Amino acid sequence: MSHADPEARRAYLREYHAKNKPLTSAADKAKRSARVCAWNKANPDKVKNWTLLRLYGITLAQCRALLRGQRFRCGLCRSKLTSGYSGWRVDHDHATRKVRGILCHSCNVGLGHFRDSPLLLEKAAQYLRKHKK
Repeated sequence: MSHADPEARRAYLREYHAKNKPLTSAADKAKRSARVCAWNKANPDKVKNWTLLRLYGITLAQCRALLRGQRFRCGLCRSKLTSGYSGWRVDHDHATRKVRGILCHSCNVGLGHFRDSPLLLEKAAQYLRKHKK
């Protein structure tokens, strides 16, 4: 198809839109949803790689290298991370988006609740030491 030929372009666009109609019926949407779910289930590493790239700018291979470098342990509490993807989280600086390491879910949530503030974490540690007795 040549962009210089307006009639050829119109014919191409008519054909394209006929093949790629927006899904309007619930049945069509359900078919697409089932197809997408099946593909995601059949390709978990591709889904994880795409998610890591989109959210953190790292590949699955880079994430696995971080895990190996941490000996498959949380970067903070050093607990052994479970197999699969459910037992760990990518920790990153929310201001710079730079990945810091891999943490267990509890440590990642804890840092988030302290808003990644070293000052708040130091105050929390002092508070715990004071009330330990």
